[in-house]
Amino acid sequence: MGNKSSNNGGLGNIRAIVFDFDGTLASLEIDFSAMKEQILRLAGAYGLNPEDFRDRYALETIEAALAMLNGQDVEAASEFGARARAIVENLELDAAGRGLVFPGTRPALSGLRRAGLGLGVITRNFGPAVRLVFPDLTDFVSVFLPRETGITRSCLVS
Repeated sequence: MGNKSSNNGGLGNIRAIVFDFDGTLASLEIDFSAMKEQILRLAGAYGLNPEDFRDRYALETIEAALAMLNGQDVEAASEFGARARAIVENLELDAAGRGLVFPGTRPALSGLRRAGLGLGVITRNFGPAVRLVFPDLTDFVSVFLPRETGITRSCLVS
C-alpha cells in the first residue's frame, strides 16, 4: 500500500486539535487550596456544613452547595452562587496577572494552523483570566470555550 500525501504536515486523518489551557498552553498558578477554603467558609455562612464538601473540588463544591440551598431558599442560593463565582473569578484573575503563555505555544499553534488543522481550546478556566494571560488566543484558535459557556461541565473532569 502506498502512502497518500496529506496537506497537514503528515498528521494523517487528524483534522482538528482541541487543547486544555492551563498547564497545556500556559502556566496559571491558581491557589486552589485558598479557593476551596473560601468556598467552604462561604458555605458555612449559609448554614451548610463545610465538612460535607471536603472531598470535592471548588467548582463541584459550589454546584453541590447550590443544589442544597436551592432546596431550602432559592434567593439564598442565588446570592451564594454569585458570591462563590466572584471568589473563584477573583482568584483566577489574580493568578492570571502572573500567568505566562509557554514559550513554544504560539509557534506550535501557528505551525498547526499552517498545516491546515482546526484548533480549539476548551477549559474550566474563566474566560477573562485566560484572555489576560493570552490576549491574542483567538488569533491562533477558531474555537474558545471557557467555563462560563457551560460546555466544560459535560466535557472535562478535574
